[in-house]
Amino acid sequence: MKIAVNTRWLLPNKLEGFGWYTFHVLKRLSKLLPQAEFYLLVDRKFDNKLIEGLNVKYVQLFPPARHPYLWYIFNEISVPMALRKIKPDIYFSPDGFLPSSLKIPTITTIHDLNFEDDETYLKDNVRKYYKKHIRNSAVKASHIFTVSNFSKKDIIDRYGIDKTKITAVHNGPQKVFADHSNRKKSTQQRIAGAHPYFLFVGAQNPRKNLQRIFLAFDAWVTKYQGNHHLVLVGERMLWDEEIQTTWKNLQHKDKIHFTGRVSTYELNSAYSAATALVYPSLHEGFGMPIIEAFAAGCPVITSESTAMPEVAGDAALLVDPTSTDEITTAMEKLAVDDVFRKKLRQKGIERAKLFNWDTVAVEISERIKKLSGA
Repeated sequence: MKIAVNTRWLLPNKLEGFGWYTFHVLKRLSKLLPQAEFYLLVDRKFDNKLIEGLNVKYVQLFPPARHPYLWYIFNEISVPMALRKIKPDIYFSPDGFLPSSLKIPTITTIHDLNFEDDETYLKDNVRKYYKKHIRNSAVKASHIFTVSNFSKKDIIDRYGIDKTKITAVHNGPQKVFADHSNRKKSTQQRIAGAHPYFLFVGAQNPRKNLQRIFLAFDAWVTKYQGNHHLVLVGERMLWDEEIQTTWKNLQHKDKIHFTGRVSTYELNSAYSAATALVYPSLHEGFGMPIIEAFAAGCPVITSESTAMPEVAGDAALLVDPTSTDEITTAMEKLAVDDVFRKKLRQKGIERAKLFNWDTVAVEISERIKKLSGA
């Protein structure tokens, strides 16, 4: 059996959402299906150590797909041309995009439909591309995987997809995430000037509710004379005018630290040393930082909307993401209530054990075998 996979998100040292999903699933699929030949389609120079195995072959396509116009060329021209040569039994695309012309069985993963909700979440050309091509791929796919029951219902309701064509299976944390609170003081010294801190993890854009995180923290420092700082891990993706204006007017920006992208080891340390992860996102199909924080022993403040309550269960402090006051109050609760914080910490560690990548890979491997007749 030949399986072709879109792996253009496997970027060495730059793995993010789609990339980590692709990495964890493929690493397991190549072992679950040892008799299959995997053809991994990449769009630039690749690191063949990311996914290794005798049954794995990398195929470099052109062009490097860095914006919507090139995405279209990659998906609608380069991929079909490559597949005509490979002649696979099935094509798997973990990023939600499928070529419109394929006649073979196809599987895709649609992580969420956040681009359907608010025009400020993404650049206009990116949003338009997603709205058109994710819908088309959902209709065309032989089967769709998604990362939460919330996203499954959203896909069904918005696109009219038959529920039997969609499987929801939760992501998992990386196995390396664990409680490293023994490094707390050194981590605080390194990233927050030796101060206790609240933590945000993720791409900095309007969907992550960055402006309210800033406002809530600023209000907390002013109201409670708190000695905590705020640390943001991740790259600046899109600061709109509202975020920039909010940042400009903050009274306590001297207590806010930006680390940029960090290693998995450093991220684990950042979680374990934090008073709490502050993650009141406006829309998530899953919310990976929630589970990572749980596994690392970090209490979590997150939103009571979209997929976040499903993922967090009763192990996090849920807030209305549109209420700056609620976020501020939650920060104060975790800053001063040691008993409550320890309770959430233990609940989070236990809840993280319910999520794992093996389950995801097994579900996808079984669907591959079913669709390919193997």
